[in-house]
Amino acid sequence: MRSEEEVIRAMDCHADTVKRLCMLHLKNAADTEDIFQTVFLKYALSSVVFESQAHERAWLIRVTLNACRDLIKSFFRSHSAPLDEARQLAAEVPSEPRGAPQRPPAWPCPQYAIKKKVLHVQHLLFYDLKTRRNLQIRASSPAASGAPQRYGDSPPRRAPGTPRGRWAYPRRCSG
Repeated sequence: MRSEEEVIRAMDCHADTVKRLCMLHLKNAADTEDIFQTVFLKYALSSVVFESQAHERAWLIRVTLNACRDLIKSFFRSHSAPLDEARQLAAEVPSEPRGAPQRPPAWPCPQYAIKKKVLHVQHLLFYDLKTRRNLQIRASSPAASGAPQRYGDSPPRRAPGTPRGRWAYPRRCSG
């Protein structure tokens, strides 16, 4: 634990740096003050022996950045909104009549039926075009014309029991 004079000296030397880092990361004055107090409380309770002013400054910067990241990742910060924003959102929401609840539309609604029919027609057109293309490709293939296939038209098959990469035909010798 450090003496009060040491903490005051560190605050005089490094307060500006810590506040700037906090404002840069948090962009909120209240959170900056909280982190500032947390960092210098950790400094006061720490038993780390610093080799120089630069070492002390680097330690304070690292503790500040870690505290800012912890606050940003905290559950409360990620699941809450400032009160001003909540009031604005409440003002924008139209008020609903306080009578009997409105009856939902009959299901399936006519818009859904139209969409379903359009999707069905689009589906049929797509598969019709796909089938036509496949038939044209098959009709233009050499196998469909009855012409004999040459040896180089398709890759050779693997012999049963041979590992992948070795083919059934023997390798040609160079020479």
